[in-house]
Amino acid sequence: MSYALGFGFWLSSALMPNISLKVILFAISMVPIGLTNILNFVMMQNIIPENLLARSISVMVSISTCIMPVGSLIGGSLSALLSPATIFTATSASLLFIAVYICCVPILRSIPSIRTVRPEEYGFQPTSIAQNLLK
Repeated sequence: MSYALGFGFWLSSALMPNISLKVILFAISMVPIGLTNILNFVMMQNIIPENLLARSISVMVSISTCIMPVGSLIGGSLSALLSPATIFTATSASLLFIAVYICCVPILRSIPSIRTVRPEEYGFQPTSIAQNLLK
């Protein structure tokens, strides 16, 4: 639901003539993305074994960082061909796509609370610090 609201705020920001309201609405539209990032990192910390955690997060952040310039290049090129306002408005649809995708994929709708997530449910064997020290 939060991504659908984010889409609404982003689209409203794109269509808003007042620059102050535009900035405020766009900032609000980023809240679902920020919340999802926090929840994803917390879930990874709960699921991934400690001995693989640093490696896993490093790979994920490295891939994201490498892909960012590609997105910037594509977005900049398209905005030069069309217009920045058109690209900004069209990009709001990405939040709507995520909202629809989450609604259509049952496992995403049934992810447990961060407090109750169990590594075994995701193919990891639970390890403790003591077990790692004994190895």
